[in-house]
Amino acid sequence: MTALLLLTLAQPADPLARSVRVTFDPPQAHPGETVTLKLTVTLPAGSHTYPTRQPEKAAAASVSRFKFPDAGAVVFVGEVADPAKFHAAPDAELGVKELRTLSGTVTFTRKLVVNPAQAPGSLTVTLPEVRLLVCSGADCRPVKLAPGGTLTVLAGAVAVEPAHAAAVKKALAGL
Repeated sequence: MTALLLLTLAQPADPLARSVRVTFDPPQAHPGETVTLKLTVTLPAGSHTYPTRQPEKAAAASVSRFKFPDAGAVVFVGEVADPAKFHAAPDAELGVKELRTLSGTVTFTRKLVVNPAQAPGSLTVTLPEVRLLVCSGADCRPVKLAPGGTLTVLAGAVAVEPAHAAAVKKALAGL
């Protein structure tokens, strides 16, 4: 089960604002537990956006960008995972053999670990900035989002997964 949360956006009048959501899987977690944050965007018909990485350097400007909060109540680990399904085509204007685009409903994910010392209760997790370039035909426009959602922290800490233990320890060392 995942928790569904509507986002507060920097541009509330943008039609895309009505089709963006954040979920956490699982929606409730113990301190020390790994959770997946999912940012799902349903793009208007006939439009597309871009993944966070392109295979060719010349297409580096055609990407989505995410800023994550500093370590605190949660620690983000690893990189953003782009949606698995994408369209790839050459782009003569950019001079690339493969430009990746995303259309329809797309979900970006990133893992986070709940701070092992976090008290139980409701926890708001806000991404300071998400920038998508949304294109329809030759018309592209930047869309800036500030999504946030609520994760429920349960009582009773668990051990941090070994794969993330060093990164969590390092991130929390200065707190």
